[in-house]
Amino acid sequence: MSYQLDWNGDIVIVRFRSKPDVADIKSMLGDADVQGSGLRLYVFAAGLNVSAGDIKHLASFSAGQKIRAQKLAAVVPDDASYGLSRMFEAYRDDAFTEARAFRSENEALAWLRSASGESASH
Repeated sequence: MSYQLDWNGDIVIVRFRSKPDVADIKSMLGDADVQGSGLRLYVFAAGLNVSAGDIKHLASFSAGQKIRAQKLAAVVPDDASYGLSRMFEAYRDDAFTEARAFRSENEALAWLRSASGESASH
């Protein structure tokens, strides 16, 4: 799976070049987490190649990572991937991490930069 890591200030941005599956996402999580920031933006420009059951598994897997992000934002283009990302929000939301799905990268970046995470709607 091909993805690119970028930074926007203290935000780590992971841009997937094609639809990732569960193995691709799990592999990336290890790579991205070593970069340090507590703010993550995942850009799934081509959508996701996962099921609802996969989303529950990924939420559990990501919660178990040694380095936890404070805020996770996912940018997804299509309705199905957006719905799956909203499911991830529900499964992943815990005392340590806020997760949100967005349609635009600018909206996601604004939310990541906000102090409370509530200034940008999704």
